[in-house]
Amino acid sequence: MMKQWICVAAMMLLFMSGAGLRAQTNPVYTTICIEYVGEMDRPILPVILSNSSGEAEQYKQKYIQRYKQEWRTDSDTFSFLIQLIDIYIVPESTMKKISDMLLQKGDLKQPDISGRPITAPTLELILATGQDSRRATVKAEQSVIVLDELKKLVPEQQPLVNDLSYIERYMNRFLKRLH
Repeated sequence: MMKQWICVAAMMLLFMSGAGLRAQTNPVYTTICIEYVGEMDRPILPVILSNSSGEAEQYKQKYIQRYKQEWRTDSDTFSFLIQLIDIYIVPESTMKKISDMLLQKGDLKQPDISGRPITAPTLELILATGQDSRRATVKAEQSVIVLDELKKLVPEQQPLVNDLSYIERYMNRFLKRLH
């Protein structure tokens, strides 16, 4: 009887320590959506990074639905603009590096839903693993750093680097006006 209790206790300890280890590992996001929010003189469409084309397309469709409600433009212009939302498929190893980099930042905030106007530009991120996602807001100063680090993680994808640089230029334009 005592052997059985010891065996049960050992198995419980083993199970609990294994569950604790799993809970401590950093999540690997499978899709990351990057959207510039702020003053602009032309549309800056979101950039979608994913290791799954199907999942990336689902998030693109979510943007399309949102933009249909927000934009007041003719359907031809809308259709043209929506086709320009870029999806970049990257290897799982790259998504892990990106996830680790974003998690190391540690100061990604939940979006401000207070209804107050935001005067400074921000990056709105959707960090997703499958259908589970969370939103994060990155302020202008931190956005420049995040975008620069992202570009370093995907140097072989020049169109993606160009899109990230385009967003970064808008952030830098705002930051230069502050100084």
